Amino acid sequence: MNGLSRLPVLVLLAALAGCTAPDAVEAPPPAIEARMELRRDGPVTVAAAAYGAEESRARFGASLHEHGVQPVLLRIENDDTVPCWLFPLLVDRDYFTPLEVARRIAGRSAPEDLVARLEAAAIPALIRPGRVTTGVVYTRAEEGLKAITVQLNWPGHHREFPLVMVVPGLQRPPVPTQERLYPGRALPDLDDAGLLDFAARLPCCATTRDGEAGDPLNILLVGPLSAVRLALASRGWALAEARSGAASWRMARAFVTGDRVGHAPVSDLMLFGRPQDVAYQKAREHVEAQMHLRLWLAPVTWQGQPVWAGQISRDIGVKLSGRLWPPTTHEIDPDVDAARYYLVQDLLTANRVARVGFSDGVRAAPRAAPRRNGEGDPYFTDGHRVILMLTERRLAPMSHGFFGLAAPTVPP
Repeated sequence: MNGLSRLPVLVLLAALAGCTAPDAVEAPPPAIEARMELRRDGPVTVAAAAYGAEESRARFGASLHEHGVQPVLLRIENDDTVPCWLFPLLVDRDYFTPLEVARRIAGRSAPEDLVARLEAAAIPALIRPGRVTTGVVYTRAEEGLKAITVQLNWPGHHREFPLVMVVPGLQRPPVPTQERLYPGRALPDLDDAGLLDFAARLPCCATTRDGEAGDPLNILLVGPLSAVRLALASRGWALAEARSGAASWRMARAFVTGDRVGHAPVSDLMLFGRPQDVAYQKAREHVEAQMHLRLWLAPVTWQGQPVWAGQISRDIGVKLSGRLWPPTTHEIDPDVDAARYYLVQDLLTANRVARVGFSDGVRAAPRAAPRRNGEGDPYFTDGHRVILMLTERRLAPMSHGFFGLAAPTVPP
């Protein structure tokens, strides 16, 4: 369908978007100083927060975000006896210098006061001992969540501080916590055998609100929300926005134009009696090609750690839906095991997976006799689920362990 033939569809979707019932959303985050994420390594403490678009405008007197720039505020308390070098290249491999930011905003004739503000705000590269050093690194603009690594180096000294920060502006769903979702319940705490059994006993699939089988539940993540956010955001996964009329309109427009929509709302699928608690997506070249990941906080823990049941799919097309909301939905790649393997590759590459396990549970569906999800899309699978145990600490490449079933055959 070309852009011209999609125009009547856009008109229809625009009308429908105006009728969208908005989802519940998280309260706006506090001011930047109050929401700084903190990490400590011995005598060195690093705190960080990412500026939202309006905060950036208020701080610098110009809209940095409109020019693709996002300041990240750092506060480094160095109680060590030696100085260290800050490597902004690891905060963002494409970071900007203050003069480059000024030129982006105002061209060759940037006002001297703007240049002075940008240069004065920048954090120095040398972090001296016995001091608190504060300043910003100018990074590429992102929404929702932003993952960075602050690396401090000196001969004989190396420290890394991985952080993931909330960025104001996006309408985020409420933060999923055990206290909010399972109030007053003592959740069973499982060992490896119990976790494998829990994974195998989950339903084959999430369901539509009408109770029909949806996409298969093919992953479990183990770890606190901070570890989930860090692992995903560090690999370019974006938080899906809560539904609203404005968000549905942006999705409808992208359906017509083919543009990328990095934070578009996802349609609801049900597990544990509720829609997904949080969803992430990784945009590719246009709206029809995305990766979608839905997660539900499970009513169990593993050695005290939260367990997230999930569904991942690789989307290869967009179509109108008469059953789900938003009224446009993605068609999934029938090879759902390839999507599962994509996530395994992605998070192992992040070096934040301590262990990988496999369980039964989905029920095998051969290519010659595929099953169908709630939208009628066919899919086939070997029937396995993957369990990824996450850590916030960066591990050595490929140092993870295995448990459970033997690893399934890697898809082509």
